[in-house]
Amino acid sequence: MMTVHNTFKWKLRLSRFNSADVWKYDNNKNEHEYLNEKEVSRSDFPPDFIFGVATSAYQIEGASNEGGRGPSIWDAFARSKVFMSYIHTQTEDIEIIAKLGFDAYRFSISWSRIFPDGLGTKVNDEGIAFYNNVINALLEKGIQPYVTLYHWDLPLHLQESMEGWLNKEVVVLVNVNEASVSGRQGSGSSQAFALPHQLRNELDKQGGQIGLVVDCEWAETVSNKTEDKVAASRRLEFQLGWYLNPLYYGDYPEVMREILGEQLPKFTEEDKELLRNPMDFVGLNHYTSRFITHATESPEESYYYKAQAMERKVEFEGGEPIGMDDEDIDAPLHEVLDDNLRVRYFKGYLASVAQAIK
Repeated sequence: MMTVHNTFKWKLRLSRFNSADVWKYDNNKNEHEYLNEKEVSRSDFPPDFIFGVATSAYQIEGASNEGGRGPSIWDAFARSKVFMSYIHTQTEDIEIIAKLGFDAYRFSISWSRIFPDGLGTKVNDEGIAFYNNVINALLEKGIQPYVTLYHWDLPLHLQESMEGWLNKEVVVLVNVNEASVSGRQGSGSSQAFALPHQLRNELDKQGGQIGLVVDCEWAETVSNKTEDKVAASRRLEFQLGWYLNPLYYGDYPEVMREILGEQLPKFTEEDKELLRNPMDFVGLNHYTSRFITHATESPEESYYYKAQAMERKVEFEGGEPIGMDDEDIDAPLHEVLDDNLRVRYFKGYLASVAQAIK
């Protein structure tokens, strides 16, 4: 049996989502046929289908050391001192999640909020209390917590003193530190996912599950040309296979080896054995798709993209914009929130998911 976790990033004008409710939307005279889907309700999905919302620590907790949190690499990248209010408003936010009728809330634990230096030499009790309060508040509302143990916010001290993920000792630190956190969901790099057996045993005792969540910008060929089809496939290998191939096959995708050669690290037999730890599930964060075309001289600035010999097409001939565009950036708030086209898009997307499951 497979459980699907869906994440919504936008606050839409929706009714409470239960077996009797449907998504509400306004008809538009110019509505396209692909958006004219039937009404969809909770009963269209299997009983074990979980509707949830998700956040990550660095997105909502802000670049603040409040509560004893240490800096992360995200703080250094963003160079921001903006402090988001979630630490003070999590109870209100959880109330909203409950009122919307969601089943689950996926959030990440900031490594540097628990261990400010990343090493575990000092435990921030205030940080542990904060996340315990979040979990307890969720359980009180009947919302299932899904905990992401790592979401791209490595403690800055580990990056500056140990070269971050380039140092295998950081992988060891992940395994040791994660063993002190019980959760339902984890994510991170392929090697960091090589969890020790004692953590697996502890999860089994608590009835927990652990898996890897990856982000993939889906790739579709822009034409029926063989070179474009191969380029789209190559794009997926570089983005999705980069993480999953080592876990399932013990090495990076062949096409990555062919193109990058010695630039890619090699897995020892010991590494491969560690990577064989079983996963309970694989999650997929899907934000958008791109049309891909082969490009010998890629226009991309990043070497990572240039090596893929492809070009990502943002627009498609005859395509229509979904939701508000950059020209509407100064639109009044009530117009921004009254984004009926985007609401219909998500309604149609959910209807397609329900049909695919059937």
